[in-house]
Amino acid sequence: MAAWDAEEGDDLHITSIIDLKLAGWYPEYWEFVKALNTADTKGALADWCEYLPAAMIGSWPMEFSLDLLIGRRLG
Repeated sequence: MAAWDAEEGDDLHITSIIDLKLAGWYPEYWEFVKALNTADTKGALADWCEYLPAAMIGSWPMEFSLDLLIGRRLG
């Protein structure tokens, strides 16, 4: 992406670079579900998922459950 103003002349300023091979669109629940993929349900850190910033990434328990089922089914 580049910022360019025709009135200011020929100066072109690169503002960002996007790698389209790695860019993608993910559903709204993606961050929540993938953050819990490594959750340890036993042991000292069993409750760590309660400290996820739900205000930022939301809470998607149904989508997480479906992701677990799909993961178990597909291996």
